[in-house]
Amino acid sequence: MNRPTFVLIALLASSAAAEDATVRKFHDAFFAAWNEGDADALVERLTEDTVYHPMGAETLVGRDVIGGSYRSFIDSFNVRMDVTPEVLDAYGDHGMMQGTYTSTLTPKDGRPGWSRSGRYHMDLVRNVDGDWRIAREVTQMTADPTPRLMAEANPTTSDGEVRRRFADIDEGQVHYWQGGPAASNKTPLLFLHPGPHSARVQKPLLDAIATHRPVYAPDIMGMGDSSPPPHLEPDLSYFADAVLRFADATGLESFALYGSNLSARIGVEIALQQPERVRTLILNRMVFFEGDTLATWAAGHVPNVQPDQEGAYVTFLWSRLRDLNTYVPWFQKGAENLRGKGLPSADILHLSFVEQVKMAPTMHLAFDAYWAYPLIEKLLHLKVQTTVTEADAKRVPDAEIWAPTPLGGNVISATPGALAARAAQFDKIIGD
Repeated sequence: MNRPTFVLIALLASSAAAEDATVRKFHDAFFAAWNEGDADALVERLTEDTVYHPMGAETLVGRDVIGGSYRSFIDSFNVRMDVTPEVLDAYGDHGMMQGTYTSTLTPKDGRPGWSRSGRYHMDLVRNVDGDWRIAREVTQMTADPTPRLMAEANPTTSDGEVRRRFADIDEGQVHYWQGGPAASNKTPLLFLHPGPHSARVQKPLLDAIATHRPVYAPDIMGMGDSSPPPHLEPDLSYFADAVLRFADATGLESFALYGSNLSARIGVEIALQQPERVRTLILNRMVFFEGDTLATWAAGHVPNVQPDQEGAYVTFLWSRLRDLNTYVPWFQKGAENLRGKGLPSADILHLSFVEQVKMAPTMHLAFDAYWAYPLIEKLLHLKVQTTVTEADAKRVPDAEIWAPTPLGGNVISATPGALAARAAQFDKIIGD
């Protein structure tokens, strides 16, 4: 792959005179060396006794020791550093470089890449030739879910283990779950959770999928622990674009894509926006409400719930969660609306309730966009390989058909056998 190009985001200092031109030149060359994978250029900018305090690791002392760490890291990763300097100052024979960075790391062994963000501070000294050298370097984590420098850093850890992470996009952070084989050439699965929930409640299924292939499961914007949309009336194309920018941030160039209900619509829009990236689109439950039925569900299913000082909204959320498990739809409580399955365990209700409380003020935004999305029309324009349930086959020309294996009433309480069967289905549909 081509080496990432150097990107430098420069902010104006509070005073133009505060920035020293020689420090700026040294700063730009140092970070350019990272992006070019030039370990020699990095090492030559150290003093013999440089002290380096990397985040999440032991202090390193001396050019040889630090240089060995640099070389090991560059041997294992292609690195892109986006930096925002805040201080580039000189005072006599001493200088200082300070700012923030986001590094995008792409393992050279084919494993999925990831991003991390932090702050850097470097004290500089002039050598006998008048050139700057780094005397002390400190990096500090701000949003890095796996803070390591050394080449043995492994974001997917052991096979099948799915862990929490964050990725940075323009409006904030996307919370996601990631896991899978440490070295895999299989197409990763970008798994979009149904709503109004979060990816957390899909964790047992994600664990099962990760025994076959890499899996990424972001929380939709405004749900789970992902940042909310920056404006109050986003359309569905915003949510699709946010997922695509998340894929950019995590190095997912192409992927299989799964969606159900809300996320099925988002998945369709992603496939229409950037079809070249979607290897296959797997759609589970799609809803085609129209007329009065659409208006009824749009008005009641995911209301705008705002916190209040009395805590009445908390009681409402708990009651709604109970009713979601009792009636269909939850806001119509006649005998004909009973699900007849009983309530999940208290532990499952608690987990779901915590997720609902976190996203209560913003979870309606995606559903407001959901009801307005012309799904029937959009499906006619799909150009990617698509798999749908038999009930939806007439809506998608040339689609493959699948019958999702049952998971029971709740993914969290599904048996290991049921989870393994569903994961094996995904693996068969996606193939390589």
